[in-house]
Amino acid sequence: MKKLINKLSVLHLLLIAGMMMVFTSCNKDMEQLAPIPTPAYPTGSGIEATLAANANYSFYDALINRAGMKNTLNDLTKTFTLFATDNNGMKIFVNAASGGLVPLNAPDA
Repeated sequence: MKKLINKLSVLHLLLIAGMMMVFTSCNKDMEQLAPIPTPAYPTGSGIEATLAANANYSFYDALINRAGMKNTLNDLTKTFTLFATDNNGMKIFVNAASGGLVPLNAPDA
């Protein structure tokens, strides 16, 4: 029994010593970081306006408008990367998504 009490007291002392080492701090001042500058937003047209200006992306532009993403993609305060496909790629997509029900040579709607 005495051995158990001695082991527990030694364990408690080691635990207290470890806690003292962990929870004590040094007196160094915190490093002062430079303030983050306000970003300069680009000027010009947004992604959606660029797509709307090119007739080869008219189907993709219609998809963006239908999805309600026009204002989001024209917001110049945000950065987006968009891999847009041309009208031929959109025809292939519609053909594949419909399971072949819409043929590739279907008239443009």
